[in-house]
Amino acid sequence: MTLDGVPERIVALYNEPFGHLATLGVWPVAVLANPEMLADEATYLPDGSAIPQVGNADGSPDAELIASHDPDLIFVWGTEEVDSLGGIAPVLAMDGTAIAGEEAYSGQRAVAAILGMQAEAEAAIAEFDARVAAYAALVPERPTVLKLSASGDRDAIVVIDAGHGMHRSRAVS
Repeated sequence: MTLDGVPERIVALYNEPFGHLATLGVWPVAVLANPEMLADEATYLPDGSAIPQVGNADGSPDAELIASHDPDLIFVWGTEEVDSLGGIAPVLAMDGTAIAGEEAYSGQRAVAAILGMQAEAEAAIAEFDARVAAYAALVPERPTVLKLSASGDRDAIVVIDAGHGMHRSRAVS
């Protein structure tokens, strides 16, 4: 993918891309996210205004609505929308099936590289690792936490092994 400079008008489709951006303090001009899976305050900009949603009633992306926000980058999870949205703006597609162990941070690092925010990403990763380590130190048995989630035809499994400070996730279908 070739971009003309650092993107400033990003549309984030689905929760994972939105999360990568929000971790860096970058707010998209529009999102297609399941608000039930996000904290209420996450779908609002720092000034309190709502981030516009760009989805159809069935939860699919609305290409015309996306184009109306004049994005310079569309960030998606998976590759289904690359062809249909590529005429609007460059599309960054992340594939969650390859995330395991240290690779759990690869998506965050990839987004940071595109935005020129590598230092911010490394700081966020270090903060997360420190929080996991602090939690592990408080729990004598060091449990493994399993989170399962489903959205439409996408399912995800997230395992956090507090004893080893590892975070693994995998999209399954």
